This record gives sequence, C-alpha cells and structure tokens, in this order.
Amino acid sequence: MWGSTQGADLVQDELTQLLGIPKENIVVNVTFVGGGFGRRLFSDYASEAAYLSKQTGTPVKVIWTREDDTSQGPFRPGTYSSLKGALDRNGKLIALHHKVVAPSIDYMLWSDVDPQKVNHGALEGISECAYEIPNYKTGTVFADVNIPLGWWRAVYSSTTAFPHESFIDELAHKAKKDPLEFRLEMISGNSQFKKVLLELKDKSAWTKQLPKGWGRGIAVWEFFAGLCGQVVEVSKDKEGKIKIERVVAVIDCGIVVNPDNVKAQIEGGIIMGLTAALKDEITIESGRVKQSNFHNYRLLRMNEVPLIEVHIIADGVKPRGVGEPGVPPLAPALANAIFNATGKRIRKLPFKLDAV
Repeated sequence: MWGSTQGADLVQDELTQLLGIPKENIVVNVTFVGGGFGRRLFSDYASEAAYLSKQTGTPVKVIWTREDDTSQGPFRPGTYSSLKGALDRNGKLIALHHKVVAPSIDYMLWSDVDPQKVNHGALEGISECAYEIPNYKTGTVFADVNIPLGWWRAVYSSTTAFPHESFIDELAHKAKKDPLEFRLEMISGNSQFKKVLLELKDKSAWTKQLPKGWGRGIAVWEFFAGLCGQVVEVSKDKEGKIKIERVVAVIDCGIVVNPDNVKAQIEGGIIMGLTAALKDEITIESGRVKQSNFHNYRLLRMNEVPLIEVHIIADGVKPRGVGEPGVPPLAPALANAIFNATGKRIRKLPFKLDAV
C-alpha cells in the first residue's frame, strides 16, 4: 500500500480486519501527507483501494474527487456552550461555569463507548483552566447526531475556545478592566501561560494607543496540543466596514529545532482559523451536504490575509506541539477585537465581517 496517511499502523489494522491479511504481511509506504489535519487518520480510501485490488487481482489507484470528499465527510463536531460567571465587588472573577453541548467523536467511531459518560474530548482546554478561579465548574451534555464525525485540526478546541475566551473578555468588560490585565490578575505563579500573556503584551504593543476606529482583542488557549496566544487588531472605515489589520501570535514550544517550521505552522493555523471563522459552513438538507467544492465552501484568499507576526518562546521546558495551537485563539481574539472597535458581540461561528 502506498498512501498519504497520518497512521500507517491504523491502515494495517483496518486492512487486517477488512481483508483477513495478517498485519505483518501488510507494508504501508507513507507518501507526503500535505494537509492531513485529522482527516487522514481515517483509512477509508486505503481500504477502498485494497478491497478493489484484491477483487480484481491487479494494482489499483483510487483518487477521490473534491466533491466526494467535501460531501461525505467526516466532519468536525459542532458545539454549543452555556456560560455563567460571577464577579466580586472589586471586579475579580470568583465563579465560572462552562457547559458544552456536543456530540461524541468516540461514540461515533467505537461501539463500546457509553454516551452517558463524560465526553472528556469536549472539555479539552476547559477541564484544566490556567486561570485561578475559586469556584470553577465544567460539564458536558451529549448531543446525538447521525452525521459522520471525525477529528479536525485542534479537534473540539477549534470551537470551544471561542465561547470560553470570548466570555472571559465579556467578564473583563463587565468588571471595567483591561482584558489582558484581567487575565494576568487570575494567575499568581510564574506559569508558561503567564509567560505567553506577558510576551503578547510586549510584542503586540498592547498598551500603545490604536488609531481612531481600530480595536484589538486577545485570546490564549492551552490544551493537549500545546499553548498559543494571539492578539488581533481590526479597523473600521467610515462606512463601518471591518478589516483585519494584524495578528500577533506567541507560541510556547519549550524546545525548538526549526523556528521557520514553527512559524509556518502557526501562520497556517491562523489562516485556517480565519477561514473557519469568516467563510462558509457545511449545511445538510434532506440528508445531503449542500457544499461540494471551493466555490461554495470557500477558503481565505491571499489578498484577505492580514499581517501575521509569530513569536516563539523556547525556554527549555518540555517540548510542546506546534501543528494545532495556532487555530483555537484566532476566533475569540478576532471577536474580542471587533467588540473593542464596534461594541458588538459575536456569539456564533462562522460570521461575515460585512454583516458586523
């Protein structure tokens, strides 16, 4: 087998089960993956080629069209968040409850998963919070769907970071405090999370006054794949049209081998996050996916990409991931920047800048 896969062992396991060939007799030659992003953890295309090859007794090459892939999925799970918070008289956050309503990828894929048990995947980045909040609670509610689900870059964090960090911003505004300082006040120790916040403050020139009509927003996210924070700056013209001017990212890597590769991964994650926040959604009507290719499931174009700055913290702490952390902070940082510029809150993704 020659194929673009994120897991040669996963291909072996599936072909062994499908065709009854001993695992040691299956050789998987991994070609360049390109954009895998979780989709190529699935082995359906490899199984299709292997099945056809065994039936015909000849080598088989399978290529799915863009329309096949877009319409059949699998798709990342949609989530819905309910948040409540409480401030004391000094504007300090003393209570936060974040409940996530979400389907379960594990339940969709494996029959032995109990959907009534806690879906820990939906709580990634939330169950262990860097902010020191005296009364902190999280929970999940299982949403049963019949849509094929799978992993997408940053998995559940690609959606749950948006409500969580947006709500922190709303609480800071309620407390009449600077959003970055509000976050720093909730971290007493010298953690990596705090280091990212301080580096963001410095590299983004957070305290520098912006031009009239501009706004800036911040978001930081830590989960299984790593730690990254971002500041987004937007402008508003005389007609009220919003333009994304700059994204400043700080990634905590611990140890870095190739800084250029780190920057490329974060830049790509930011562009992917912008696409997911601003472009099209997958919609299903009468059991069929309506989108089919890039004409109705658009990607961010080069002329829409803002200035991106990536700064790396590599202080010798344990190595951390770089492929996924660039995605989650983008949407909340952008939404917070838009609020700072316009006074309008965004609570649903995707949204259109022209509609703000």
